[in-house]
Amino acid sequence: MSATKGVSSNGATAQRGSIPLVNNLQSDVDLGFMKPPKTETVSLDKMLSLLTDPLTKDMKLRHISTLKLIIAEHQEGFLMKSLVKVFGTINALADGVERHREYLDYLIELTRLCGKSFILEKTSDIAEYEDIVRESVSNLGYLMRVASPELRQTICDAILRLYTLEEDDERNLEEYHQRRNSVERNRGIIDQSELAATLVQSISLLVDDLATRAKVLEVLQTISVQAINCDKMLLANGAERLALGLNEKDPSGQLLFRTVEILWNLIEHGDKRMVAEQMSSQEVIKQLQSAFLAQLPKSHSVSDRQMRNDILVISSFIGWLNSFAPFVETGFMKQLVTLTTFTEMETRSPLVRGFRLMPRLVEDFELKKLLINFMVTMAHNGVALPLMVEGQLMMALLTFVKQNKNTAPPNDWTSSQFEELQLHALSALSTLTPYMIDEFNQCKGPTRLLLFLEWCIGKEDYAGHGNSYYGTGGRGNKRAQMRFVLRLIRSAVSTNNSTTLLEFSDQGTIGLLTGILKSAVMSTDPNDLIDIEMQCDMLYIISGLCESDVHRKELFGEDGVDVLIAYLKSAPKKYFQGLGYDRLILACVDTIWSGVIGCYSTEDSFLQKEGLFLLLDLMEIIELDIKNRNDHGWDSDYDGSPRSMQNVIMSCLVDLSENSKSIVHLGTWKGHSYANLAEMLCHWWRKEERLIGAKRDEWGAITDITIPLAGDYPDYLNTPPQSGHMPSVAIMEVYENMRAKIYCLFAKIGFQNWPTLSLENHVTLVLIERYLDFKQGEVWIEFVNEITQEGWRPIEHDRDAIETIMRIIDEKTYSVVEAQQQLIDAKIQQEQLDEEDLHRKIKDTHKQKERTIQKWEGFVARTSDIKALKETKRRQLQSIDQSRQRGPIKPKTLFHAIDVKNTSTTVFLGHYVRAEGAPFELPPTIRPLRKESTRDSLFGPESPPARALRPAFTA
Repeated sequence: MSATKGVSSNGATAQRGSIPLVNNLQSDVDLGFMKPPKTETVSLDKMLSLLTDPLTKDMKLRHISTLKLIIAEHQEGFLMKSLVKVFGTINALADGVERHREYLDYLIELTRLCGKSFILEKTSDIAEYEDIVRESVSNLGYLMRVASPELRQTICDAILRLYTLEEDDERNLEEYHQRRNSVERNRGIIDQSELAATLVQSISLLVDDLATRAKVLEVLQTISVQAINCDKMLLANGAERLALGLNEKDPSGQLLFRTVEILWNLIEHGDKRMVAEQMSSQEVIKQLQSAFLAQLPKSHSVSDRQMRNDILVISSFIGWLNSFAPFVETGFMKQLVTLTTFTEMETRSPLVRGFRLMPRLVEDFELKKLLINFMVTMAHNGVALPLMVEGQLMMALLTFVKQNKNTAPPNDWTSSQFEELQLHALSALSTLTPYMIDEFNQCKGPTRLLLFLEWCIGKEDYAGHGNSYYGTGGRGNKRAQMRFVLRLIRSAVSTNNSTTLLEFSDQGTIGLLTGILKSAVMSTDPNDLIDIEMQCDMLYIISGLCESDVHRKELFGEDGVDVLIAYLKSAPKKYFQGLGYDRLILACVDTIWSGVIGCYSTEDSFLQKEGLFLLLDLMEIIELDIKNRNDHGWDSDYDGSPRSMQNVIMSCLVDLSENSKSIVHLGTWKGHSYANLAEMLCHWWRKEERLIGAKRDEWGAITDITIPLAGDYPDYLNTPPQSGHMPSVAIMEVYENMRAKIYCLFAKIGFQNWPTLSLENHVTLVLIERYLDFKQGEVWIEFVNEITQEGWRPIEHDRDAIETIMRIIDEKTYSVVEAQQQLIDAKIQQEQLDEEDLHRKIKDTHKQKERTIQKWEGFVARTSDIKALKETKRRQLQSIDQSRQRGPIKPKTLFHAIDVKNTSTTVFLGHYVRAEGAPFELPPTIRPLRKESTRDSLFGPESPPARALRPAFTA
């Protein structure tokens, strides 16, 4: 203990008497490893104070001398931490330039120094001074207010240097351990500042200064590659401001070039709707028109031709987003129609006098396609259509619908160019024809298209080049031409114009397309997307031609039904393969609906070939597809989903059920997952009700009697009043799901005689049977709610009628609920009876087992115990004696002996004796005796085995 204390005491003494440490830390500057930080000869605070202090702000000579020192000292640029003082000085000089023009040169020099990347002393300066740097860059743009071309150009040079210069000289900064801000951060700071909007607004100050304006446009062109800058420019109305200066007189051509490039960037990276809105004014369209027409005769250089095409592309973009832009009012539309058609149609317009498209020039070829494309973008403008008709646009485009040749005249389009223009014209006609159907008929459009289609399927030697977007899949064949001519025919047929339909049908379109489809079905070659698209178009064309004419359905006839049956038979194999086969099957169903149903001969042929069965099988396949989509979490409620296809097929089945011969087919159909059609329809009904949120219990019975059919949507109780021309919400609900179609099918096949249905299906069937009554009730409920919300009070007789109707509706609802409950109760009772019957069977089975055990135990007792054997013999004799006839016995009655003398067996005797052993399976409570002991007890130890016994007696 004392030793420990001594140690502690000595340690404390040592601490009190130790020599104190000397602070001898030396910096890198003291050791000579780096230079000391630069000290400002003239403080920026002092300079700012001199410029802003009322007592010294007019000391011009002192200001100039101090500015010279500051500029000489900061030739490498400015520190980030000094930017507030720097730009305070710059703003003070900008405000004083009007009073002292001598400040301008020093202001320009300071602005030039701001073009060098700002200097960092520490890495943390980036985050610490980020907002200050952004505000400083924005202040550079605000200096454009100073009316000095040299200063403005210096500002643009400084911004370009910050935005584009990858590396700045850092050799003089390394010895001070300083570095410059990176170009990536400089770009980010400029993008986040308000510089883009400020420069756009400054354009209005540069009307007479073309050189400075070109410099500003150069900056805007550079920074407009970023979407954030484009959005800020558009907020400053940049698109309109720039477009209004397209036609400024500029011998160098820089203004037009850079303005078009900036507009391109705004369209590509900015908000397209905002661009179109700003450029849809009549003044802007006039500027575009003037610029385009000014470039039109300048075809001596590639850049001029490209500029002409770029202006037309921008005009097309405006027309695409806003087809009602004032192209017609400015006369630009008429001029463009003339330019589109003058190479195919004769014209005396002075616009094209001396102008010619050179096929060998790529830009002129692109101009032709751009003009056609512009016509397509303006197709929705009803005011522009008369100009197209006047300019014979339809006839000009139809001139391309002719046989292609592998060679071309010297001064005409080459073979590949003509093919590309031909495909482009066919695509344009697909859009224009519905708007110009009368001109299409006047130009013999159906005849031209059918002749061209026959050439496409003919054996003429022609190998397509497959160039451009429209030539996909058409290299070395005519598939591209056939694809677009079929698309054009479909577009023309979709108008339902009687003249067009008559022209196509009279010239054998149905037979021609049926033959092509038959060849396609029989072909073993694999189909690609283009093949499937062409087959879909052909089916839709036939559907459109046959929809409203029974005679055309007869022309479709047996061959057409064979084609449709072939498609339906291939559906199970191809439906899940992708590649658009689902669209092909939908087109097939549409053709059945329009080309088969409604004509007795084709309907009978379709039914004889089991077409109805194939449609129902297709419904089951679609049900499997919907299940797979739900398992994978895919959305199946969009317009092109399998559920929508299911709805179309159901409509087709409803119309087909009008044929009395189809009822037998509907009643006898059996699916892979459903025993009959009624079971499948009940399943779909419950599925539809789950989708709309109808309130049902676990058996599918009604739980809310106020709205027996409605679900979460629509809410009839809160529906606002509708105007007189608007359809009822309750009626519109019929089109949104398949319940009405399911009811119609049941109305045809009957609601009774479906004994194999389960309880859930029977409960659903009771509800389906009353669907029409409930739907009428919904309409009345909606009517009553509307007049209540509008404050109408019916007269006494109308009120009594409404009350009677509502009471009848409630009674029908209660009757359905009662019927459903009776079915459920009957099912529960039947299940109880079945359970009792099962218990009884189980009990009888156990009794039989007990009797078997008792029989075996008696057998063992008789063979093991002589007393038990004698008792059994006694009971046996007693039983025999009791069975004898009582009373007098007739004479000569023959009595048979009931036993055999001198036997040693305990069983009934015959010619042979069979000795049985223990059963193969015994209850676990019974242990079988050894065979030796049983045999010894019966026959003695020396007796032979049982299988060697001889007959006890002979007959």
